[in-house]
Amino acid sequence: LGWLYQFYISEKKDEVMAEKGAVTSEDIPAVTQLFTPHWIVRYLVENSLGRLWLRSRPSSHLRSAMPYYVDDPDGHVPADSLTVSTPEEIRVLDPACGSGHMLTYAFDLLQQIYEEEGYASSDIPEKILTHNLHGLEICPRAAQLAQFALLAKAREKSANAFRKVNQPQVVCLEDVTFEL
Repeated sequence: LGWLYQFYISEKKDEVMAEKGAVTSEDIPAVTQLFTPHWIVRYLVENSLGRLWLRSRPSSHLRSAMPYYVDDPDGHVPADSLTVSTPEEIRVLDPACGSGHMLTYAFDLLQQIYEEEGYASSDIPEKILTHNLHGLEICPRAAQLAQFALLAKAREKSANAFRKVNQPQVVCLEDVTFEL
């Protein structure tokens, strides 16, 4: 979806970039929304969400499913590292989610985490969308694409997803102005 969206806005991006001067607020999405390559997404998610889970569950087998994960230096885990007791405690926020590439990969990793903890596969998509994933975006179309991508991911994982799943928690930010 990200590649499609990037293609969709490419003419507008070229048009705005050809103009000299400041970019207006309504044109910011066209010039700033680029699809993040999959290897970068995997590296970021595996070394944040994956690291949190491995520190919370040192005996987890999740490590074998994360090729971009970088082990702690010398195997040393800081004593004050954040840990969680259950998958429902995990919160992933993508503050510039675009079409949801990082959120959908986080969904895949969370699916494995919930499965490892013994949750029923049919219940996991609802839990992930209710408890774990949050996105912010400035472009309404990109926010809609992210919501769609998460719903499609939920449906891919469970045939009952549309009966149980809430609306994905992706929020489109609107202009906020302050008057002094």
